[in-house]
Amino acid sequence: MNTAKKANLFKNDTARTELQNWYGRFLEKSHTPVIRKHVSTSCGPNHVLFAGDESKPPLVILHAMMSSSAHALSVLWRLAKDFYIIAPDIPGQSIIGPEVRLPFDEYGSWLNEIMEELKVNPFYIMGISWGGFVSLKYTLEYPDKVTKMALLVPAGIVRGKVAIGLLKMAIPAITYKMKPTEERLKRLIEPIMTTFDDDWSNFMGDMFLKFNPDMRIPPLLSDAELGSIRTPALVIGADMDISFPGNALVERVKKEMPFVETELLKNSRHCPPLDEEFTNWLAQRSSNFFLAGYHEN
Repeated sequence: MNTAKKANLFKNDTARTELQNWYGRFLEKSHTPVIRKHVSTSCGPNHVLFAGDESKPPLVILHAMMSSSAHALSVLWRLAKDFYIIAPDIPGQSIIGPEVRLPFDEYGSWLNEIMEELKVNPFYIMGISWGGFVSLKYTLEYPDKVTKMALLVPAGIVRGKVAIGLLKMAIPAITYKMKPTEERLKRLIEPIMTTFDDDWSNFMGDMFLKFNPDMRIPPLLSDAELGSIRTPALVIGADMDISFPGNALVERVKKEMPFVETELLKNSRHCPPLDEEFTNWLAQRSSNFFLAGYHEN
């Protein structure tokens, strides 16, 4: 893997510092001890976050676009009770990851480099949004290394209508960048956020102003690719998701994936509720799925 391209992810050095300061703030919301390391990859040193007991079953967690491993752990930290969490920061998508852009077909190789370096095999994998696409790519390329896979509002399976996305996101993004106000920020993130949280809202506002996101849309997997995934999967969609519509998502995976369980979140946008009730449910549902049939040695 050597075709990664250097990318200017931040508007300037001040923007980099300010956005990376958010990492520590979200790490504090994880309520669990962590270890931070850098692992050598073809993209350069790659930050990886670890949580939980190393003797527990390993679970790789892949975060969404325009976020980080700390953001994912702030929602999924309860899983550290049952798993040894390994959360790499995705190149080009994380505020603390390698500052490169990867071709879509190299994300599997990127993750494999990290897991080979860590000597962890096999493992569970859980991907959120863009991280769901990376999880799918990895599982397709290295099926023997993934025991089970959970996907939350994943990219790569269905896609929303471009016109709706432009109307609800692109125009508000332009007006917010022209003159940032609290009201314009709320209008910008309302189509994707189910609940409002000061940290998440202000972080998203900073990202739109100070980060140069990878705006490529991950390609859709073919029916043949989805049908070839023999790894047991849990796929969770959101019924009000304009990016990856939940009803279509659930319908397609039920039709094409041979070993799949599904959940459709009601009254939920792309970013599900961040309250304790939902995050508790998500951790319990995911843990039950992963550990069904698991026996300690």
